[in-house]
Amino acid sequence: MLTGESTRSMEILDVMEIERSGRPSLWLWAKTCTEPECTCREAVVAVTTEGASAIADLGKHVLETWAVAGGYEALGEALGPSAPCALVDIDSGELGALSGGGRPAHPLFDELATGLPGVVLDELGRIWFRGKGRRVPEGVRRALATCPRWRSGELVPFEDIFVPVRVETIVLDEKRGYTVIDHHCPDPTCECREVLVEFVPWKGNKLAAMRVFPAGHALAEKGDPELLRELWSAYVRRYPRFALRLKSRTDVMREFGRDYLEWEQRRSTPSVARNAPCPCGSGKKYKKCCWLAEASPA
Repeated sequence: MLTGESTRSMEILDVMEIERSGRPSLWLWAKTCTEPECTCREAVVAVTTEGASAIADLGKHVLETWAVAGGYEALGEALGPSAPCALVDIDSGELGALSGGGRPAHPLFDELATGLPGVVLDELGRIWFRGKGRRVPEGVRRALATCPRWRSGELVPFEDIFVPVRVETIVLDEKRGYTVIDHHCPDPTCECREVLVEFVPWKGNKLAAMRVFPAGHALAEKGDPELLRELWSAYVRRYPRFALRLKSRTDVMREFGRDYLEWEQRRSTPSVARNAPCPCGSGKKYKKCCWLAEASPA
């Protein structure tokens, strides 16, 4: 298990450094499929403890070999089983051998067997978008007109408002996979700042959730206690500083809440000319955007 919590991303062939307490840093290189239409959510990663120069050289070697080999399995065969390379699922963090069939053989991946840190997975999500030639959507807020209406005291899923770079998932075993959704209060006047972290099963309806308080402690909200312990342990391993992560998300949700309330107030006042830019921020004229929604009987 990783003992460090610090990760730095460097602009050297998509290189990341994971600092470890009392031990050399782990250096990761990553590359995703560049086919624009391909929807795979995997990345090829290489790892070393020899520093930035060594991981850059290793990444260059993998790229050159990949260009000749083609697919993942052919790349795995060309590099050989002793190569410190693997496939990682960007959303779940699961590691697999390039050639398929089990875990990567190199011992440097042993301590990553419980999952890559969340900050690394988030960076892999950004690399995925850059590899497709797309703009990284992180921090992009959906148009106010498309955001769900909410009432005071209601918690809203973060992904309903902001476009994520990846879908947070936790896989406990072959039969149990969960999508993780954190709900925040967007009311800028509310001081509760509580967050509901919900685990939605891929199969069945056994939901589980933890309520996280501003001080950082968490209490079971719903779900089987044993299952919830497994899920929460996996989440905390991925995000050791989960309280800071959730707080930063709450802060931007409150900013959204303030803007949304101001937008609704402006929308209720008939002062926007039909040919003026729509106040929701969509870039369209008012008459071709929110005016249509307001004029519709539905």
